[in-house]
Amino acid sequence: MKKNRITLAAIAAAGLLAGCAPDSIRPAPGYDQFLDTIAKKCFPQQLGQYLISDLIYGSSAYFLDETSRLYFGKISQASYRNAMVSFSNDSAATHRGVDCILSYLPSAPPPLPGSTPYMAPGGQGNVPPPPPSK
Repeated sequence: MKKNRITLAAIAAAGLLAGCAPDSIRPAPGYDQFLDTIAKKCFPQQLGQYLISDLIYGSSAYFLDETSRLYFGKISQASYRNAMVSFSNDSAATHRGVDCILSYLPSAPPPLPGSTPYMAPGGQGNVPPPPPSK
């Protein structure tokens, strides 16, 4: 009976972690640098009543999760803006804060931490092509 509870707890924990930000388990130096940049460059911009830097350094889980999803290309800029407006308010200050964050995004989303690099058809990448089918 105790083994079943432990197994169930492990499955539940795995499910919870699967819903977290793409970098929440593995280190992501590029994302961390992005957060440092927006904390400095977007100061004293706000999202509603919150300073962006306070959301970063105060470890606002929702803000960090949505910002990670934006950074890694899991949500669009429009979805991110809607999430931040829902999180704070629809004020001009919030929109200026979001505009500032968006202005420091990389031109293309980086790969997720620990992900396999893209391999073009025929194995043109860092991974050799699979063996031919018989």
